[in-house]
Amino acid sequence: MAWAEEQSWFGLEDSVLEAEEEQQNLLENQLWKTKDRRILPVSSMSTQHIRNSLRKISRDKWRTAYAVLLKAELQKRGFL
Repeated sequence: MAWAEEQSWFGLEDSVLEAEEEQQNLLENQLWKTKDRRILPVSSMSTQHIRNSLRKISRDKWRTAYAVLLKAELQKRGFL
């Protein structure tokens, strides 16, 4: 085994890139991955789930690219 393969960080960059690509794909397809790893359309999320997600995005600066999509969904439902 090569030295790099023995290191705990080996392949970590690939994992990060794969996660970023997956997140971009989910966003482009208006899909949300829940904390229990289920994938569902944003349009099928409950209004409360969307509001909670927006609070987390605002508080933790997490999945910030979703803010526009989630706000648009709330607006479509007449909640914004």
